[in-house]
Amino acid sequence: MKMSQPPWEDELFKDAQPKRPQFPYKEKPMLKNTASKLKDKNVAAAKQAAKLEVGTAANKILANKIHKHLPMMVRGYSDHPIFPVVMANLFAGLIEQFAPENAKVTLVSNAMLDAAMLGFIQSFNISELIEDLTSKVNISKLTPDTSTEGPFTDE
Repeated sequence: MKMSQPPWEDELFKDAQPKRPQFPYKEKPMLKNTASKLKDKNVAAAKQAAKLEVGTAANKILANKIHKHLPMMVRGYSDHPIFPVVMANLFAGLIEQFAPENAKVTLVSNAMLDAAMLGFIQSFNISELIEDLTSKVNISKLTPDTSTEGPFTDE
């Protein structure tokens, strides 16, 4: 029974697949071209989502294993949002040093970095920052003044 490879592995082997020649005289209809572009965007989004999910899972597993062995004075820092970033960087450094030829482990370490950085960025309250920025914008200066007479007034 052959198992299908996960979608994030396609990125590793994309150069190994032969490319089909594109002929300039064969134009695709607009609807088919749009559907093809949407399919490609969905595939890319699914790969990115899968990569982040793999990275998140790997970070949780590694953090649980490491947390048990941390000194008591350092365990409190393992709950800080920067801890997964530091841990993922250490793991990526170890992989780069000792197993750079292992494509699957390298893929997981890159996914761990992406997921850790996403978690770190999400720890900032970005929506509150955006709300603060937009609350200071005076929208009345951006809209046309409707109090003056114009060609469409009732007078």
